[in-house]
Amino acid sequence: MHIKNLQLHNMVIGDMRHKITVKRLTTTRDPNNGSIVETWGDEYILKAKRLKGNGTKTIENNEIFNTQTKTFVTHYRDVTEKDRIYYDDDWYKIMLLGEIGYRDGLEIVVEKINE
Repeated sequence: MHIKNLQLHNMVIGDMRHKITVKRLTTTRDPNNGSIVETWGDEYILKAKRLKGNGTKTIENNEIFNTQTKTFVTHYRDVTEKDRIYYDDDWYKIMLLGEIGYRDGLEIVVEKINE
């Protein structure tokens, strides 16, 4: 069995039950005043398998910070670490991208944006 086949074994279509939206930042110039307008638009809507999630709580300067991470596996697309993931009504920044095989799939590790 080839390594490529071992990696693809983890990408069972039936396991991809979650829908994630890859958002990409675009900038345009307002025609009225010339200011720059930033917009997060849909780049891809993908089915994904959610592997695991972690959370941590830290206290710094008497302020509580909660960090929540998730890992998704999906089909390969041209996703970058500058993109954002929208999942289950929350926004996530991409912390790590891992290519599975040669453009067969992606492992995406994200952290919830607390704003």
